[in-house]
Amino acid sequence: MLSFSMLSNRHINIHLALAYVYYKHYKDTFHDHHQQMTQQINLRFYHQLNDFLPVDQRETRINYALNAPRSVKDLIESIGVPHVEIDLIIVNGESVDFNYLVKEGDDISVYPVLDSAQISQHKTLSTLPLKHCHPKPWLESKFVLDVHLGKLACYLRMLGFDTLYRNDYDDPTLARISVAEHRILLTCDLQLLFRKHLKLPQISTNVVQVNLQCGSA
Repeated sequence: MLSFSMLSNRHINIHLALAYVYYKHYKDTFHDHHQQMTQQINLRFYHQLNDFLPVDQRETRINYALNAPRSVKDLIESIGVPHVEIDLIIVNGESVDFNYLVKEGDDISVYPVLDSAQISQHKTLSTLPLKHCHPKPWLESKFVLDVHLGKLACYLRMLGFDTLYRNDYDDPTLARISVAEHRILLTCDLQLLFRKHLKLPQISTNVVQVNLQCGSA
């Protein structure tokens, strides 16, 4: 027959064993979760790309928590910078395209379209074989404008530019015309910049600044 003291010790040992199992399980789970949440990457946006960022993230490196593999294009747009504004992406000292899958510890620099003089001012860019995300420029400048830019359309026509404008063009129509007719799309609507099939130089976001001088429709 078991004594009371022997039974109590056995219960204590069982509880201790169970406690250890739970501790080990939750310790490992917490460690894995913490490790996943602390997978960091660094990003830096240059020149006019900073206009899309909050003030405290401009002209500085941004620490970003990477929770799952994703393309660099998806990552950049999740931060708020449209892919159509980007020409060069440098990851860990190498030029990559939009399909690059971001990994823990990556150091990423993102640039808009730069001329040769601007590229030479960046030591990293001037010494690398570069992969451009920006397509080759079109030989002629043709425009299609959104419904808010009627007055700007008049100025462009007066200057002799091939300009399409109607006050009933919706966003899908503007995007379709831009792609089909190789027209630069001028718009004040930031959401248009995130349409996947649009590519530079089909969109100019500088139209907002131009329009402040020219006046709106």
